Amino acid sequence: MSVEFGSSPSKSQVERAGKQLRRIKRGEADETLLEGCLDVIERYRQTYVKPMIACNVAMRRFTDALAIEATVTQRLKRMSTIVEKLTGRESQMNLANMRDIAGVRVVVRELGDLRRLQDYIEQRRRSSGVKIIDYVEDPRSSGYRAVHLICDYGTEPSRPVEIQLRTIVMHQWAEMVEGASDMLGFNYKQDGNSSFHQWAVLLSRVFAARELDKMADVTSNELEDAWKAMLQDKGGEL
Repeated sequence: MSVEFGSSPSKSQVERAGKQLRRIKRGEADETLLEGCLDVIERYRQTYVKPMIACNVAMRRFTDALAIEATVTQRLKRMSTIVEKLTGRESQMNLANMRDIAGVRVVVRELGDLRRLQDYIEQRRRSSGVKIIDYVEDPRSSGYRAVHLICDYGTEPSRPVEIQLRTIVMHQWAEMVEGASDMLGFNYKQDGNSSFHQWAVLLSRVFAARELDKMADVTSNELEDAWKAMLQDKGGEL
């Protein structure tokens, strides 16, 4: 599986690298092959940089056109995360079909702005195809809320870029939950039914109610009890 250094690997080479990596991690292939696999994956990962930047520029242009106040950021998925995803929680995934290697996040002030921007993106990208995952209408079991759109950007090669649309409130929830998960050693990005996820879901309902200017259906006692249960599971103290 040798590829000239610096060249973009072919789809078949990328697929083989992902499969070989899993075999190495399971002890079914020689570890001397690991460096070559990681080299192919890293060069494939780098082909997402220009499409990601193009998407970032487009999102800034779109929000300007709509006069929407927004913060636009970008990220390229870390190699360690790609490896963990391929060999752990999504071990059946074909690397060439991974859709979130490149991501652009747009944080807007309120839900109305988010929907206007979502509609605008769909209109502008309709010809090239847009996949929409609406975690506002149907939040993840972890409590995560946002709208994800996957669009192809760039030429030679074109690559899928995951666009995350969040309001400030949605972003505040995600930042708070991520901070707590780092502190306590939970993986909040994995859906589940742990005490941590139960606390995060309750907190999400509080934040969602605040965003919609409604009365939350969660009491402060429920939230406090969930926090205590989470700490007890980790052997912590209030």
